[in-house]
Amino acid sequence: MIYIVECDFTEAARESDWNIWYSSHLKDLLAIPGFLTAQRFKVLGAGTPTYRAIYGVESLEVYTSPAYLGRRLGRFPEEWRDSITSWKRNLFSGLTRPPSVALNECLVLSTAVVPPAGVSFDTLTIAGLDRSIPEIRMGVVPESLGRHIAQQEFPGVTVLQPLTSYQVSTD
Repeated sequence: MIYIVECDFTEAARESDWNIWYSSHLKDLLAIPGFLTAQRFKVLGAGTPTYRAIYGVESLEVYTSPAYLGRRLGRFPEEWRDSITSWKRNLFSGLTRPPSVALNECLVLSTAVVPPAGVSFDTLTIAGLDRSIPEIRMGVVPESLGRHIAQQEFPGVTVLQPLTSYQVSTD
């Protein structure tokens, strides 16, 4: 299953510190049984929310497990909460793990009826949590194509640039 967290961060003066914290937060989640992979992204070009974290998880039950609930990782720490807006969490079926996106590639997400040409998409269907969109398409492209798609500003299409490398659980 694919778990996508999206949000904006509104305090520019602290954004660098927040990004450092969030990168370490990926490792905290990967230490929980059932979290398989993690990678963090920022929108390339126009579009909000600005940030996405995309995880591979075994099942919806991960979110009710004692390991997850005991660590209280489903909420941002108090020090960041006032600066985080547009926070959504969606869980999708359709892939076991999200694709690994190299630092010279982009991830294209599409809810458009007609997605952009030149992208090989996997279609994911909503399975839990906020359920803010019924389905999404996901495909990896070279950075040059990602930048081209981002400049076109297709409705329902978001291009993401990796902020972190693809991380895999060691469990």
